[in-house]
Amino acid sequence: MKLAIVFIPLLWISVTAQVQLSPVQRPPFPPSEQTGKASVEGSVVDAVTREPVKKATVMLNGKVSLNAVTDASGHFAFRQLPAGQYEMEVRSERYPPMLGPLPLFPGHLLAISLAAEERKQDIGLSLTPGASVRGRIVDEDGNPMPRCNVNAVLFRDTGMGRALQQFGFSQSDDKGEYRMSNIPRGKYYIQARCNQTVPLPHAFLRRTSTLDVPMLIYAPLFYPGTADLAGAARVEASPGANIAGIDFQMVPARGVTVRGRVGSAPDRNIQITLAPKDPVGRELRTQGARVNAATGEFQIPNVLPGSYELVAIASAEGRSYFGKVSVEVGATPLEPIDLVLAAAPSISGSISIEGQATNAPANNMRVMMYPVDGRGMMGPPPQAEVHSDGRSPSIRSCPATGGCMSTGRQAM
Repeated sequence: MKLAIVFIPLLWISVTAQVQLSPVQRPPFPPSEQTGKASVEGSVVDAVTREPVKKATVMLNGKVSLNAVTDASGHFAFRQLPAGQYEMEVRSERYPPMLGPLPLFPGHLLAISLAAEERKQDIGLSLTPGASVRGRIVDEDGNPMPRCNVNAVLFRDTGMGRALQQFGFSQSDDKGEYRMSNIPRGKYYIQARCNQTVPLPHAFLRRTSTLDVPMLIYAPLFYPGTADLAGAARVEASPGANIAGIDFQMVPARGVTVRGRVGSAPDRNIQITLAPKDPVGRELRTQGARVNAATGEFQIPNVLPGSYELVAIASAEGRSYFGKVSVEVGATPLEPIDLVLAAAPSISGSISIEGQATNAPANNMRVMMYPVDGRGMMGPPPQAEVHSDGRSPSIRSCPATGGCMSTGRQAM
């Protein structure tokens, strides 16, 4: 007997979320062909060793926009500059980006003011080196495991809540050894993920579309050896540090296949994801699947036991369709799931601006919808332009798995 589940469109949507207005963004320093008699020169050094940094790119932005590359002594120079305000930024492929509020702004910034014919010398810029993390990965018997992926992740504020983001990557070699380099300063969770499978002994099985050969897989682990972040230890990466001994012993577990069929939806642009219900570290454990365009069938192999949400999103002719169902995965195979998608609802409303006259124009604004739980977003968010009287035409769909929040902003 097949499990049939129909997902009904959202019955509530948060439209009272704070409306945020952002000013029109323009390049602060448009390039021009102006010249003058001012100049700037200086050097770039390593912030830890104080050694000069060769082949670093220094960018100057102001009345003119210029780039310079440092020489063997870390020296750079800009000449024939007009008077004015400038910003200088330095980058190098051998150094990691700075970690600050999103978006990331790589390199170091310095603001300077130049008078006519002024010569600024000995400008000092520095680049902070990253840390390295190394260790070894073995299986349950102590044998080295090659081709395992290792990541360094940390929590960051994305503006839509805290989320895990990756800042390092490495793969173990034939000895099971790995080394991640150029990791920015911070406290990281280190995760190892091995894709090897181990077939289990079994009697003769007649293969069918719903029967799999039993096998073991290796669950992803966080250092020092836990599947959950609650038991994980953070590793502090300080500038230039060489951190060793971050080792893993992987543990096999029985995996099953989640399969089913998507119906009552467009036959194209269908996306399937299986995400743990636990929000902590969900981004690292979400799995996707392709949908057979002709039959609507899908399958997600090697799913570990746990509580999940199966989400399907599709789009056609400007509308979004979605469905969601809870999935409990144990040690035994699941019945195929029939997932029926429904059209997303349309949202409309109006915007008022605090402190402004009631007839204040609201043109050049857009209203965009985001999932309140940060899930379900695939592609650009649904949005609509705002009329000059503050009315917003309907946002035809909200491709979220839960409630949505609205955000207003001025058009760029």
